[in-house]
This record gives sequence, structure tokens and C-alpha cells, in this order.
Amino acid sequence: MGQTSYDVRAHVLADDGETVVDTFTLAYAYLGEESGLMRLWEYIRRYMEAPDGPAQSYNTTEMCMPINGRKEGVVFSLVRTFALMVKWPALQLLASPLWALTTWGRWFAMATCKVPVWPAEIEAACQPDPDDPYGKDWRSNGRYDFLEFGWPAICLAVGSLVVLAGIVWLGEFMWGTFE
Repeated sequence: MGQTSYDVRAHVLADDGETVVDTFTLAYAYLGEESGLMRLWEYIRRYMEAPDGPAQSYNTTEMCMPINGRKEGVVFSLVRTFALMVKWPALQLLASPLWALTTWGRWFAMATCKVPVWPAEIEAACQPDPDDPYGKDWRSNGRYDFLEFGWPAICLAVGSLVVLAGIVWLGEFMWGTFE
């Protein structure tokens, strides 16, 4: 709480060119750290300026978010939330109540947000070549293995049950509602 998070945001301006009518995040630094934001800017700079920028980008991009023209689903919310501790399954299980709340909260946030839509003239001008050797999207991510999805799904179920049991216990303790 009270921690600063860094991301790259875009503003949609009114016709006066000054009034902000909408804001959305284009990209965010992993864990929201300022140093991560600087690495993100360097990634963008190299893509735009380096002679082999697209090749560098292609080779360093390990995962693409499944959000082009759609909302993030619960599966990716689960994978993304638990990814922080993917190498420590026992810690994932111990933290599963917190991560379950985070996963459901992330999914709820995604379900209630709107999908950004670029103006038609921008979409028309920015169509990628179907034969682009550096084209990548979420389908390039490959399949999730057991530690990336299977185990987090089990932890989500366990964590959700623990949270539910805690709510029931608290309700019984505070108000005796389940007599």
C-alpha cells in the first residue's frame, strides 16, 4: 500500500486537444518498478530506432498478452497472477488464499473494463504483413505446462475454498448467521 507503480499510459483527447476524455495503459513495467519502466522504454526505443530492432524485439519477447481486440480471460489472469512464484509451488500453495483473491479481482477488473478500439483509419494504416517474419501474438506463447497452469489452478481452488471457509467462519463468529 502506498507504493508507486509505473506504466505507460495513453490519453484520448477531446477536440480541443487538451481535455483528457479517456486514459488507458499501453504497457506496464513488471512489478511496477521504475527501473522496469526504463527497460521497457529501451525495448521500445530499440524496436523503433535500431537497424535490427524488430529482430531484437522478436527474440526478446517471451510472452504476448492475449488482449488484442478482447478482454483478458480467467485462464491468463490465473497464469499471470501465479507466475511470480512459478518456481516455488509450495509457496504458491501457502499464498493461495491471497493469490485466489488477486486472481478473482484481476478477472473482475478485466471483465468490467472496456476493450480499447483504435480509430478505423489507424487500424487501416497499421495492418501487419501476414508474412512478417517477426510477427508474434498470444498464439506464439505455446501451451502452459503443469507448473504454469495446472498447479496454479489447483492452488486457485484451494485458496478459494480457504477464503470461502474464512468468510463462513467470520459470519458465524460475528453474527451467528449459520446456526
